[in-house]
Amino acid sequence: MIACVSVPYFAAAVERREDPSLVARPLVIGGLPRTPGKVYAISREAARTGVRPGMPVRRAQGLCPQARFIPAAQARYQEVFEQIADLLTAFTNLVEPGDGHWQAADGRWRTTVSNDQLAATYSLDLGVLKETEAVEVVQQIGGAVRERARLAAAIGLARERFTAHVAATSVEPNEALLVAPGHGAAFLAPLPLDRFPLEKETARRLHLLGIHTLGQLAALPAGALLTQFGREGYLLHRLAQGRDERPIRARPPRALARAIRYLDGPVANRTILDAVTHAMAEELATQLQAEKRTGRELWLTLHLEDGATREGRLVLRRPTASADHIARTLCEFLAQARVPRGVVGVEVILAGLVPATGQQLELFAHGLGQECHLQAALKDLVARYGAGCFYRVSLADRTARLPERRFQLQEVEA
Repeated sequence: MIACVSVPYFAAAVERREDPSLVARPLVIGGLPRTPGKVYAISREAARTGVRPGMPVRRAQGLCPQARFIPAAQARYQEVFEQIADLLTAFTNLVEPGDGHWQAADGRWRTTVSNDQLAATYSLDLGVLKETEAVEVVQQIGGAVRERARLAAAIGLARERFTAHVAATSVEPNEALLVAPGHGAAFLAPLPLDRFPLEKETARRLHLLGIHTLGQLAALPAGALLTQFGREGYLLHRLAQGRDERPIRARPPRALARAIRYLDGPVANRTILDAVTHAMAEELATQLQAEKRTGRELWLTLHLEDGATREGRLVLRRPTASADHIARTLCEFLAQARVPRGVVGVEVILAGLVPATGQQLELFAHGLGQECHLQAALKDLVARYGAGCFYRVSLADRTARLPERRFQLQEVEA
């Protein structure tokens, strides 16, 4: 089952959580009245008067003079958004921020304008839970968001990702809607096309064809939509029929470095893929060294020609910024992937970034715990280069005058 958690008019909800006096009036976020700025976010009451994000604040004041105008606190909205995402990972590790007002791009949360009531949305894969079990989990999720984040969430539950998303945006905050398996198409049929993130030209052409609901779109031949609108039309047709095979991808950790390569065509040759990953490792190493940081978690995602993905993740023993270390690990991933089809894109993420602060180990500072660090470092060196390369110095004859008689070398055991 797939659950979609939605917090409508997210920025306004965060502001009202901090200042309850803002609940009584329409809210426009982005600037003070009579300023040259633009609207960043709005409340439901302001939206009903025609105010939209991106319009000048002065025009918003003309449309809704009774509104309360306040500056935007983007950092606070971002932090609350991430806190909710972290909260949801207690229920499943497969939590993906949705296509609403907030979405991930280049490892950072950026703001976009959507048609989903400026909501913060999250998709959760609840696995093979039965309906009754999934409903209980959804109730727990709603309670956790309400108690810990002090926000009201609307939740949709369905077998398909898109259907769950539409269900979540069809109910009020603190409500949940279950779409039973097999009833997705019937639930979607009477809904208007604006439930889709349509391009303006696509929406215009569908309107000219007399297509106004998802049911009308689902009734059309798939081949006709593919001919008229290309891949977008084919995808919309499947979604309107309640068919959505897109998997929920786990949210990468926040601090990360990313490199992406899109290939000219499908590639299945390991030599070429190894060369691509080596170049990406060099790019990541250069980026990390410039920022003086190292990473502990390495993610590799292969985008295949049929639209599927193959993913690998490894937590490194020690944080690294070494291009050689990153490249070797990626090549090991490729060797284990066994890709049956051509690769059209490669994405590498080095996460869990920490400052690359070096520390010199002291040979004789036993009271500071350095001996344990030295033993661990020696163990790693022996495992990498072999025992015959390292020796310990031990006292043989304290009274001997020649150093070679006073001390002796003992080979370190593996």
